Amino acid sequence: VYVLRDKPDAVERIRPHLALDPAMVKMIHLNSCTVEDLGPHPYVGWKVANALVSYRKQHGPFPTVDAITGCILVTDSIRLRLVPYLTLE
Repeated sequence: VYVLRDKPDAVERIRPHLALDPAMVKMIHLNSCTVEDLGPHPYVGWKVANALVSYRKQHGPFPTVDAITGCILVTDSIRLRLVPYLTLE
């Protein structure tokens, strides 16, 4: 929640009321996803999504999720945030 990123006091007050169910996290199938699957993700965006799908079309399937760094638009920051949401399966 972007509005809370600069308000650590507010986050601490609501923390007891927050819950995260890891089973509800939607994984993205890296080697079969479309630009439309990737683009809306908050850590990707349309420009990076287009670059990743184009890279996959040129170079073939990604052997590992970390291989997204081969795409010039994927910075270390993007990779670190995005990799937990990617799968090859």
